[in-house]
Amino acid sequence: SRRTFRPPLTKEALDTHVMNVVPARDIIARIDDAADLTLRTQCRAPTNSLMGCHSMWRSVCETAYQCGSMGRPILCWCTKKYGYPDPLPYPNTTKTWGEACADWGHKELTD
Repeated sequence: SRRTFRPPLTKEALDTHVMNVVPARDIIARIDDAADLTLRTQCRAPTNSLMGCHSMWRSVCETAYQCGSMGRPILCWCTKKYGYPDPLPYPNTTKTWGEACADWGHKELTD
């Protein structure tokens, strides 16, 4: 909420500097003050997970998966933690996605 900041954000500041990401089934995001710029996304969390859709990291993965990542693959933890499909390999690539993530030094993220 914009009122949680000290000093509180004005409605104008909210509308010019903030983008709300509102995943489907995220009950928390639906009750907050929404800025004029709102991105509604899907949520691939299990339907029995009450708070599964209220995750910044899941929203980052969903946005990268749906919108693309400008030729870069999605982050390793999107496939490992949230079950997004492995990206298709570039032609003439010999490493699997799992091997590439291991070489990168995959680190676990927490919500």
